Amino acid sequence: MIIDDNIDSETIWNALYHLCIDKNTSERIESYSGDLFRLSKSLQTWQVSKYSTNLRFVSSESLQIVRDYWRRYSSADNLKLSFVDNYNKAIKKVYDTYHRDINSTDTIATSTKQFWNHGTFASSADLPNPLFAYSDASSRFAVHQDSNPLAGFHLSISLAKLEPKSQFYQARPVGGSDLESAISSAKLQLQPGAMLFVAS
Repeated sequence: MIIDDNIDSETIWNALYHLCIDKNTSERIESYSGDLFRLSKSLQTWQVSKYSTNLRFVSSESLQIVRDYWRRYSSADNLKLSFVDNYNKAIKKVYDTYHRDINSTDTIATSTKQFWNHGTFASSADLPNPLFAYSDASSRFAVHQDSNPLAGFHLSISLAKLEPKSQFYQARPVGGSDLESAISSAKLQLQPGAMLFVAS
């Protein structure tokens, strides 16, 4: 999705970082995964695809392993009621076991609790993200209980008083919380990395 440079950054953020996603993101993942699955029938068909310069495979075996993930990501079964129910139960189990009774004392703790309680930071996301649904050769949910989309970003810039000319400057909305500011900051930091990937 990033390679094609025709998807908004919000959809990329949702696909990469949310356990539960909206309909638009779900459709994009299904469509792109289906395309990748069709283009990866063999090393020869893959090497003539536009994606081969960014995603290289050295053997047919490794291509087939990844191709099987693309098949599962693009499956209509990901929206079946039984799949959705099992997926949501797995998220709830992690939340109930590790996060429900934790008193949030800082932005990271608050965001981790919210993330596992809802599977997302978005308000309109209730579909399973197939990118998180599969591990090994099964549909076993295996996301670590301490996973948090914000953990990989420099959140201090969300609180720092930056100059308006800084690429990471964001005017903080009146009444906005530290968590909302941290989420906006992380999304802003994702954009240059995605653009570098497109340019490579």
